[in-house]
Amino acid sequence: MSGTPSRANQLAGYRRVLEARGRHTPPERLHELAEDPLPAVRIAIAKNPQTPPQVLRRLADDEHPTVAWNALLRPQMPETGLRRLAELESRNHGRRNLALREAIAHHPNAPEPLRTELTSTGTCRDAITCATMRAALSRAANPG
Repeated sequence: MSGTPSRANQLAGYRRVLEARGRHTPPERLHELAEDPLPAVRIAIAKNPQTPPQVLRRLADDEHPTVAWNALLRPQMPETGLRRLAELESRNHGRRNLALREAIAHHPNAPEPLRTELTSTGTCRDAITCATMRAALSRAANPG
């Protein structure tokens, strides 16, 4: 099969995933790996607590929704990334992705005007869902 990566390419991809997950990977390298063609590498970067905010902001624009979602869950996601995710969701899904909008609205870096805008358009489905989202984001911000 011509579409199947060689064993060497598979191992190289696996090594990049491990590097992207590494707590001691330099920020410059994480920035480089954020352009990797493998979504698994970019997801690992989004989950890495050492990933700088500017890299998370870049991952907010990722074409792979799992990459953008994991970047959103990082407490270091800057306000510009939150605004970008809200804008993309509104344009692409017409404000239907409530889980994404709830995560943005309850993110610790969400500015009050964005939070108000999202909640005034029916983002929060109910108090229990919003409380659950706030708790999950709080745990992500304060692991352990």
